[in-house]
Amino acid sequence: MVQKAEEYPYSSFACNAQGIDYDLIKPHFLYLELGNHQTQRLENYQAIIQNGLTIKTTNFIRDSSNKSITLTP
Repeated sequence: MVQKAEEYPYSSFACNAQGIDYDLIKPHFLYLELGNHQTQRLENYQAIIQNGLTIKTTNFIRDSSNKSITLTP
């Protein structure tokens, strides 16, 4: 395990929090809802990483993953 998300080499953190562009990574619709501009999305994503997710959100992601359900609208 790593201490910080940016230390994990296969994380989308570089794209979502630092604005680094990778051809293989496309923004998720929920990420796009974090702001109207890239600067807003980067700042809001960084805040989520720093503050953590709510238990409700964590459980939703975990349950979806365990049931092989994608997180789509």
